[in-house]
Amino acid sequence: MQQILVNALPARTWNRLNVNESRLSADGTAPAEVTAEAPETLKVSRAALKDDIQSAMGAEYVQALDGAQTLSIEAESHETRPAVIHVRLKDGENAGLRLFLHAGSNAMLRVILAVSSDENARGRLFIRTAVYADQGSKIALYTANLLGNQVAYADDVSARTEEKAFFLLDRLDLGGNNVHTACCTELVGRKSRFASGVAYRVAEKGLLDMNWLARHFGPKTDSRIQVNGVLEEASSKCFRGTIDFVRGCAGATGGETEAVLLMGESQVNQTVPLILCEEEDVDGSHGASIGRLDDKMLFYMASRGISEDKAKKLMADSRLTQMRDVFPDENVRREIDRFMGREEEA
Repeated sequence: MQQILVNALPARTWNRLNVNESRLSADGTAPAEVTAEAPETLKVSRAALKDDIQSAMGAEYVQALDGAQTLSIEAESHETRPAVIHVRLKDGENAGLRLFLHAGSNAMLRVILAVSSDENARGRLFIRTAVYADQGSKIALYTANLLGNQVAYADDVSARTEEKAFFLLDRLDLGGNNVHTACCTELVGRKSRFASGVAYRVAEKGLLDMNWLARHFGPKTDSRIQVNGVLEEASSKCFRGTIDFVRGCAGATGGETEAVLLMGESQVNQTVPLILCEEEDVDGSHGASIGRLDDKMLFYMASRGISEDKAKKLMADSRLTQMRDVFPDENVRREIDRFMGREEEA
């Protein structure tokens, strides 16, 4: 099986830290099983739109999706009702999806992508999404990873925003065992914006590798990246967050933050914040916080009859619930609840 290079940093750091890039096993993809429900005002087709935006996952990953399923969704008006896409991975399957999202001038497009499998399923799921936000438009993409804990999963998003356009990417990563995600947004138009919220839980012995890149080309553009996650025992996670101020983006602003909750003693947590700057008149910031559960809080909850295991689950779930609540579809929120075990508890 071929090993491909993915999630490479745009500017390399010390090799001995092993954070410059990652590797992923790939051996071709078959069309994924996809169902889509969309309002009648949206155009849904199997045609492929142009895909010329830089991939944060990398060129080798894009090539690995040659046999993937193709789905395009286009909006020409202000549609607040979301299109809901379900991708179901079968046991033993190596499947792929190429998704194209386009919003015309001053249009609005909201899309929910929910990926799932049976609990004990094995296989690989590769997804690539190309996003084009025309002048004054708004595109929001919500992704829920509800895969079984033996599935390898990779998800690459590339976006381009024109003048005063806005792209929102919110992710909830709960499943999979070997997970690689990436997002590259090219802020081309003046006063265009990008915002991304990510919440994740990496299960015991799991791996999550992320590469987020906001490239500011247009003046007065803005990017905001907020990541919150939970690492369980013996899990590994690497988050690369880059804000790239390209010459000519005067007045641009960008910020990225990450908060990590450690639920054991033997995790590997790597956070790589990076700011690249070719323009003087810009404002960029980054920060990260890492910690464990407070003993005083655990003692307080124990005094109220809550066991330590239950208290830990409540504290961990609280980091994920906020992202669950932003998904604009009740049925998808129920799927997330079932995956998190909240429905049984209720």
